[in-house]
Formats: sequence, structure tokens, C-alpha cells
Amino acid sequence: MVTKFKGEKPPWENSKLFSSNLTDCDIKIMNMEEMLIPLQDKLTITPAHSELSRMLQLIKAGGGSVTYKK
Repeated sequence: MVTKFKGEKPPWENSKLFSSNLTDCDIKIMNMEEMLIPLQDKLTITPAHSELSRMLQLIKAGGGSVTYKK
């Protein structure tokens, strides 16, 4: 997963360097939306401090923000 992608994905996904270092792994470059949308229905309400903190950092790094509606 990447936070913000520039350029074309196939050169990265088909990189011989990546595939040789990540044997038996499928490599797919995903942006935050592609990762979060399928997962959002599976999220629970149990907070995990370190995971939540990291996710907020990634959202910010990808140019996004978190807002609350009242």
C-alpha cells in the first residue's frame, strides 16, 4: 500500500526487485481509498491506539483528512 502514488502502477507491480525480495507474494499498488473502502464495513468499534494513530498518519500523508459531522 502507498499513501500517495504518482505515475503508472504496472512498473512497480511487475518489478523484478520486488518480486525477488517478496517471493510467493502478489504485489499490488493500492491507494488509501482502494484499501479502506472494502475494509470499512469490517471495522469494529474497539480502538487500537497504535493502529489508529498510524492510520491517521497515513490518511494525512495521502492528502486526506478526518472530519466529524454533528
